[in-house]
This record gives sequence, C-alpha cells and structure tokens, in this order.
Amino acid sequence: MKRTVPALILILSILLTACAVQSTPTATTVPLPEATPFSGPALFEVVRQDGTRVAFTQDMISAIPEASVTIEGSVQAGPKLVDVLAAAGIGDYTKLVFSGSSILTVEAAQVTDQFILDLSNRGTYKMASPDIPKANWVKDIVSIEVK
Repeated sequence: MKRTVPALILILSILLTACAVQSTPTATTVPLPEATPFSGPALFEVVRQDGTRVAFTQDMISAIPEASVTIEGSVQAGPKLVDVLAAAGIGDYTKLVFSGSSILTVEAAQVTDQFILDLSNRGTYKMASPDIPKANWVKDIVSIEVK
C-alpha cells in the first residue's frame, strides 16, 4: 500500500498537468483601412503618409495603363509610377522610399512620366527611370513608402 500511494500521486499529477488549460497567445489582425476586395496575392504595397497600406495585386496593376521607356537600349514596360501612386490615393509627397533587393530614397522631383514599374522575369516589379542610374534601381519591390 505504501508503494501505491506515491505512484498514484505521481500518475494523478501527470494527468492533471496534461489536462491543464494552456493559454495560447493569439495574433492581432489589423484590417487595412480600405476594404477593397482584390483577387490574387499582393505583389507590393504602397505605404501612405498616415501609415495605411494599399496592397497591389496583378489585377490592380493590369487596370493601370502600360507605358514603355527605352533606357540604355533596353525597353522597359509597365505602369507609370505616378499612375500607381494615384491609384493608391497619393497626391502630394516629398520623397518615396523603395524597398526590395535594396532600399532607395527618391525625391519627388525625380518622379517623371518616364519613371515606371517594370515587371521582371521573376514576376516581381523593379523601378526603371532614365533619371536614376540603372545600378541603383530597386528590384523585387515589396513596398513604396510615401513621405
């Protein structure tokens, strides 16, 4: 009997520990301020001055007219950056910060009608502008932060 009591206490302790309710932390999901439905995954996002984000899918980008520009003998084609910003509700800004394969800050004066977002062979977007050296172009853009 003396042996069974400690063994019984041990078994009950294990069972109670296994049955204890454990709290699991939950992630808080913050909805985007615009509940505009879109199909497909986001390719990149525009972060507005107030911190809200607009996720761009291929469907949204396809709705923007395509432009082309020849830079260093190579044709770059895609939506004009000014049209992408307009689609995101952006009017005035002083700077844009591109993040992707690298990070580059562009002054508003550098954004012309010849500044486009070109679809790469990898299915991601890169910047293309005759006013920015090609070596500085950000590829695989994930966000454009508006300042």
